[in-house]
Amino acid sequence: DVASVSFESGPPQVRRDDVQRRVVIQANVQNRDMGSVVADIRTVIAEKVDLPSGYSVSIGGQFESQKRAQNRLAIVVPLSLALIALLLYFAFGSVGQAMLILVNVPLAVIGGVFSLYLSGQYLS
Repeated sequence: DVASVSFESGPPQVRRDDVQRRVVIQANVQNRDMGSVVADIRTVIAEKVDLPSGYSVSIGGQFESQKRAQNRLAIVVPLSLALIALLLYFAFGSVGQAMLILVNVPLAVIGGVFSLYLSGQYLS
């Protein structure tokens, strides 16, 4: 005998990231926000899945993009608010008036979040 041939199930294509094999599992999230779904997935994996050495789980796609956007916003928003405060100071010549105007920013955020709640939408 030169060879033995058998049919077995397996992925139709082997995908790789940096020479590491990977298997992609996709899901569509409806009626829930992405953050809570990912938290639930991580909890279930931690409790019920025992990964052998060399195996890992990573969550990507829209969640990964959302995390990158949040990290960028954590830098851009404070810088923007500081620049706006500086421009308001130069426009009005008073720190008090500039801060009085900027006090409305948190109120606008609260109104936006409340509107999302009333309409049944999610922040993510």
